[in-house]
Amino acid sequence: MANRKHKHIVESLEELAQEFHIPNKRINSIIEGIPEYNQTENELREAEQVLKNINKGVTESILILSKDFEILWGNESALKEIGYELGDIIRSHCYKVTHFRDTPCEDPHHPCPVSVFLETGKPKISIHTHIDKYDDKKFVEVSAFPIKDEKREITKFVYISRDITERVRAEKELRASQERLESILQTASDGIISIDEDQRIVQFNQGAERIFGYKADEIIGESLNKIIPYRYRDIHLEHITKFFKSSETARMIYERRTEIYGLTKNGEEVPLEVSINKIKSNGEEIFTAFVRDISKRKEAEKELRKSNELKALLLDIITHDLKNPAGAIYGFADVMRSEKDPETLYEVAGYIEKSSGELLRVLENVTTLASIELGDEIRKEDLDLAEVVEDVVSHYSVSLAEKGMYLENLIQEPLPVSANPIISEVFDNYLSNAIKYAKEGKRIIIEAEQDDKYFTVYVKDFGVTIPPENHREIFERTAQLEKGNGGRGLGLAIVKRIAERHDAEVGVVPNKPKGCSFYLKIPRR
Repeated sequence: MANRKHKHIVESLEELAQEFHIPNKRINSIIEGIPEYNQTENELREAEQVLKNINKGVTESILILSKDFEILWGNESALKEIGYELGDIIRSHCYKVTHFRDTPCEDPHHPCPVSVFLETGKPKISIHTHIDKYDDKKFVEVSAFPIKDEKREITKFVYISRDITERVRAEKELRASQERLESILQTASDGIISIDEDQRIVQFNQGAERIFGYKADEIIGESLNKIIPYRYRDIHLEHITKFFKSSETARMIYERRTEIYGLTKNGEEVPLEVSINKIKSNGEEIFTAFVRDISKRKEAEKELRKSNELKALLLDIITHDLKNPAGAIYGFADVMRSEKDPETLYEVAGYIEKSSGELLRVLENVTTLASIELGDEIRKEDLDLAEVVEDVVSHYSVSLAEKGMYLENLIQEPLPVSANPIISEVFDNYLSNAIKYAKEGKRIIIEAEQDDKYFTVYVKDFGVTIPPENHREIFERTAQLEKGNGGRGLGLAIVKRIAERHDAEVGVVPNKPKGCSFYLKIPRR
């Protein structure tokens, strides 16, 4: 009998050593101190006392429970945790002492490890909330393993609990922090994209989904190149490589002089403002890009430029085109006050009528130009383009003479078209530019050709030939034929807009032997 008890104590010691991670040397020295199987009961009690002394030094709370959940013994850590003396809890049920319950714990998510072992024969670790004598709550991690008699039948349980309150609070705060961060990431209007060192996307918020058209689960794990236009990929790689090697932790990629574009799911390019930063996570560099779609901003800037250009254009017209007829009317009115001869008065009245007509024409052109710039419909009428050209040429006789230039209009036949009188501004601009920029050529030729559908009118100068690579550029709003020279004219960008509203085409080709040939190709009536 004694031998079996000795053997049981040894086995219990070994189980406790495994549970509490007691060094082998320490437990072996205890086992070696246990008497041989023929030693007395007194010596066995001494061995059990050694075990109790070990339990005093264990920081985990330990209760010895009966199979009916009665507390048979508790170590000092357990008594400290629940706030009772050992005599106060002996033969009390553990669920009554630690949970203030009348029945065993039945939480399916956090079951009692004793109940689980009794039902399944398998150990279980659960998270419980223990309540001490003073009604203070603590989160504990609990487990239990059985104590068996010499027949290998369970007689008791060692119930172990570890205070994890601080850990649970920290995890709760971490989850709350992560939820706040996720909420910020997902509700941010800007796109937030994180990539790893291999430039694989690891985070893609809802703002990025709106910009690029991809859902997060479609794009995470893909290369960042999937949302970068092909022509920008080498530049992007250069930026990232430099940033990776630098000591910077944040950098703004977008500058107003350098445009960055992204590639959407449907293949469209979208202008972006991008800033990036980098952090090291688990030994790996993570890059996070904050991406803003600036399409609306650029459109607003474009509209603002258009508005400013229209203002400048109208001011230019008012300053130059209105000034001449208004000044003429003023001068002729002064003549009429002092003139008595009827014939002279009649002649002066004719000049006033002509200047007034010119004034009304300018005002009509201003209205039409505003409509063109705003995208409104313009009124069209039957016109002879040959007469329009002749009328424009007549306004430049003085300027041509002052520059020592000669103009030859070779158009001899009518050119019937359906157009707004503003079409004259195309030839006005062409002639103004030719006199201003090609005066060294001394000559301007105007001629026309036709086919079944179109008339094409050419204004040819013999100045400097514009390089072919600049032919399209000069019809853009920001282009200048020659830096440092101002001038009347509407600008070739406005000329292009006027032509487009007439389903017409404007352009330039080289003249021979030198110079340029600006043209208007317009549908016949």
